[in-house]
Amino acid sequence: MGENESLPPPSELLNIYGRLLINSFNIMDISMNTIGSGLYLGTSRFDHSCSPNAVAVFSSTTISIRLTKPMEQFDWSKVFVSYIDVLQPTSKRIGELNKGYYFECCCEVCQDVRQLEDMLSMSCPNTNCLEPIYIPEDIQDKVPECPKCTKCGEQVTQSRLDSYLNALDFIEAQLDRMKQTSYLDVCQTSLRKTEGLFHPYNVYQLQILDSAFSAAIDLNHWTEAKEYGKKLILGQKKYYGDIHPLLGQTLLKTVKILLLEENEEEYEREMVQSYIEHAERIVKICYGEEHNIYKDHVIPLLDNALSF
Repeated sequence: MGENESLPPPSELLNIYGRLLINSFNIMDISMNTIGSGLYLGTSRFDHSCSPNAVAVFSSTTISIRLTKPMEQFDWSKVFVSYIDVLQPTSKRIGELNKGYYFECCCEVCQDVRQLEDMLSMSCPNTNCLEPIYIPEDIQDKVPECPKCTKCGEQVTQSRLDSYLNALDFIEAQLDRMKQTSYLDVCQTSLRKTEGLFHPYNVYQLQILDSAFSAAIDLNHWTEAKEYGKKLILGQKKYYGDIHPLLGQTLLKTVKILLLEENEEEYEREMVQSYIEHAERIVKICYGEEHNIYKDHVIPLLDNALSF
């Protein structure tokens, strides 16, 4: 800066920094990986919801906000996007939003007790019962006795609860360790610890599955990746809904693996068809038919699926 120019006062600099921090978007590539950050003033008008009805998607550095749920009468003030990945417990979502965006979320999902219970659930000890059993994050401080299944009444033993809590501590530590790089052996060790203990809807299990899925693909371990992908899809459908870019990516990757393996089992052929049709619907809604992801990824897979 020139000699006659001066910096704004510290309070104004802090205000500018805050605006940059709050109003910027992570720029994503077609695989939904963050490749940068950009300030988009027009799109920063949209408020957050953990159950959004719109998504922010990119074509290079051009951002688009696209509705994922129908609106009877369009109203800008009723268009919501998610500022964070919602595949995490309520307390962590609220904490991340508070730390990064300086507000406490009170959306319908954050007040949905049943969803919180599913996110932090263990499997019922009764193998014939599929009901999730809610394990509060502070169970050791608040609950004087082991929980029981609300459906079949089966009591969780203290040893089973201890195994669950030990596995949870281990997984949280590994997820923190793998923020930048996923390690397949670590993921597999984690999944062995959760087997039979964590309910399929438990978000920590889903986060480990997501890491295992990516790591297995990177190492060309197609059989493992296929199984992780199928389990991950079920969890993503529950928490992201039927239309979400991340679910679309998981579907597309799993279809590619299924086609690569050329399995002739009838149920897998039906799975390929179901997955690719679902992925196509997601991409059409979230990106549009002119986007490269539709032209370069969906259309070729549709053609391959027809001959599978």
